[in-house]
Amino acid sequence: MLYPLLSKFIGFPLLGYILNGLYFSLIIAGIIISAFFFFRQMARAGYPQNRLRAFVICSVIMIFPLGVISSRAANMFYFPPDQWSVSFFIEQFFAGPHQTFHAALILPFVFLMLLGQKFKFEKLHLIDSLFLYVPLGHVFGRCGCFMVGCCWGNPVSLSFFDKTISFHNPVPLYSIALNLLLFVLLRKQYHRIYVTGQNDKNRCRSLFENPGIIASFYLMGYGCLRIILETIRTETAVGMGMTMAQWSMVFFIICGMVFLVATWYLNRYVGKDHS
Repeated sequence: MLYPLLSKFIGFPLLGYILNGLYFSLIIAGIIISAFFFFRQMARAGYPQNRLRAFVICSVIMIFPLGVISSRAANMFYFPPDQWSVSFFIEQFFAGPHQTFHAALILPFVFLMLLGQKFKFEKLHLIDSLFLYVPLGHVFGRCGCFMVGCCWGNPVSLSFFDKTISFHNPVPLYSIALNLLLFVLLRKQYHRIYVTGQNDKNRCRSLFENPGIIASFYLMGYGCLRIILETIRTETAVGMGMTMAQWSMVFFIICGMVFLVATWYLNRYVGKDHS
């Protein structure tokens, strides 16, 4: 959006610095705001604020650089397997063109789980609380995509009264709306599990009210939404007519389903053990 406006007055490399600075600033803002709401939510659950504060500060410092490393490490996988090698991985890591949100989740998630273990947070509660705010943070990243002009979709032409308007599908706007919707739905379910459920512990829980379900719902929900959005983007198919992002989302959905079943059995076993 800003590129065609600014490119008339500012050339590269200065324009690139401005657009990248805006894009990454919005991502960092999303991380900070999500961390703030995470802190408030966990504090209400009774976790010591000094431990929470240390956890959040370490998270805010490390999530962005780990996300960049994780995202760039995935560059090689956008090419055919016969090109994969250690040297090609290094080349793509330092000079590859791709930055992907889903790949950027991997190293931060590993780090946050290890950090949560150190601070002795309850695992499923921590996982659910982290995934609850992922779509909220993602909204800020997609605002950056919309403003700098990346991740837009295929050209669209609309005709009105013999006049034709052509533009690229504003996929970042769709993603912003869908992530907000996903956040609202996850927030409602989170409240049922960790607020209503904690206040009425004798109530019989359904499959969809067990700790761990927020992470499962996010992985499956976002996976389905992203597969749909990819159909109007300009990404190249890598196999069976599907893009790399769509294959990654298939993996997300499978992980969500496996985690759903695993946590259901875990909660059922722990419930019987306590009874």
